[in-house]
Amino acid sequence: MKNKQFVRPTCNKPWCFTCVVCSKNYRKWGSHSDCYTRFCDFCQTVYDTPEELKEHAELWHKKNFCEICNMTIRVIKKHKTNYH
Repeated sequence: MKNKQFVRPTCNKPWCFTCVVCSKNYRKWGSHSDCYTRFCDFCQTVYDTPEELKEHAELWHKKNFCEICNMTIRVIKKHKTNYH
């Protein structure tokens, strides 16, 4: 069962997540975290390095930036309670 796509009980097609940064399909939740450290969730923009995202977030989305994960997150309170 390892490395197989997830099939929902109500449909007959395999289902995957699609990474918005590299546009590849992936099956495991959180496996593209390196890609998402370069993606601004608010602006829908991909930066070349995580440092560029950090500079952008400190300038425009300071309240919604998690410095531990280096990601912009829409619901920061829920994120901090669940993950940190």
